[in-house]
Amino acid sequence: MDEAELLVAAGRCYRNANAHRDAWRRLLRAIDLYRDRENAVGMADATLEAMQVEAPPARLVALNNEVLGLLGDDEPEVEARLLGRGLAILGVGPQQRPEQHRLRASELAESHDLDDVRALLNFSAGLEANILRRREEGATLHLRAAQQFEALGLMRDSGMAQYLASTNLISSGQLDEARRVSEEGVAYARRYHLPYFEENLAASHAGPLLALCDFDALQIVLDEQADASSYMVSGIAAFWALQRGDLAAAREALPAVEVAGGIPVQVAVVHSVHARTLLLAGDADGASHHIAKMREAMDAAPQSIERAGVNLIVGVFLSAGESGLELAGSDVADAVLEELRGQDAAYMIPLGTSGRVIQGRYALATGELPEAHGHFAETLEWAEREGAYVIAGQCHQGLAEVAIRRGNTADAMEHLDAAMKLFEQYGAKLYLDQVIAKKLELQGVSPADAGPGAATIVAETPALDDTIPAE
Repeated sequence: MDEAELLVAAGRCYRNANAHRDAWRRLLRAIDLYRDRENAVGMADATLEAMQVEAPPARLVALNNEVLGLLGDDEPEVEARLLGRGLAILGVGPQQRPEQHRLRASELAESHDLDDVRALLNFSAGLEANILRRREEGATLHLRAAQQFEALGLMRDSGMAQYLASTNLISSGQLDEARRVSEEGVAYARRYHLPYFEENLAASHAGPLLALCDFDALQIVLDEQADASSYMVSGIAAFWALQRGDLAAAREALPAVEVAGGIPVQVAVVHSVHARTLLLAGDADGASHHIAKMREAMDAAPQSIERAGVNLIVGVFLSAGESGLELAGSDVADAVLEELRGQDAAYMIPLGTSGRVIQGRYALATGELPEAHGHFAETLEWAEREGAYVIAGQCHQGLAEVAIRRGNTADAMEHLDAAMKLFEQYGAKLYLDQVIAKKLELQGVSPADAGPGAATIVAETPALDDTIPAE
């Protein structure tokens, strides 16, 4: 075995051990050696391995296109696999998944009976469905691809497909099904020693647990993943601590920006998690810094869409929650709302919060009261049906704000009372404090000068030590 072959083998081992930087370096060195030898097939083999590494999507697309340009017509199976892998790259825009590549890969898969390429085509079709917000279709396609990959012994690919299916189920609001798929996926990843997918599927498990207020099960998942490098697991831990009002724990749980691996969209999400956490923890300056960094990352991300001069990725702004709305500027709020219209945000995002609630807040901030009311009311119905009770309380908060702006204080107080009961029952001190402050405001009593009126409100709020666990 020569140096290039050893480097490819080492890169594969490092990748499977979740050491993606080490894998990337070795595979690039192998590609360089094969390039110097003018060995296109060797380059293709190393590139196929590199395509499965967490690396900047633009670099993967460039590598893939370079090798496709060097291959001759006498390597149709290698060509088909390169096309399939290129279509399946995560984190690229539709313009980087050319339709002619899909048609050529499909023709080669059928003419040469390539089941792995068929699976890759189902996988990439799931990505396209997700981009078009056809989330249930995306979940179905990814679960089908997962089964195909597993039957072929492609366990890593199956793990990725299971992960993406779980995120589609979360986005479509099917929390119990998402919980089942992700829990089974974690067991699958452990069985085949796939730590990268175990961490990501654990995050897909933890998000619904946070929304469903199953905090005992959530704590077990977070304890099991205490050493995980996944920014999603850390982000969920931070958001749960924030929800409980434990601001120090929320800051401590924040993921390091480095874990995003330099991939712009992931860097943007990490900054969004920091921004939301710091803003709600009272550090507006720190939050503003991360909003600026978040926007820089989106400027560099191929998934960004330009709206009214603003480069945005809607999912990132949903992760940023209140911070994106309050700190990014009114031009951004208008652009985000424009992009959300006609597609509707996910009922829930993987971090365990509701995208639809944030969409309602954007509508509220821009004065679109009927639109805001519709989002809060529809999400409340979904949250009560699914058992996402803290999100239900946030919907009551939103409906109270709509009522206030319409001059209907009585309705506002009813919604605030409903929110208070839910937040108290499920230990959401952060939001409970917000509701108490709003009730004080409606009674004309400032928190600093709280007197008998405030005491009445607080007296109606049972102690959080007596919270009732989720069923």
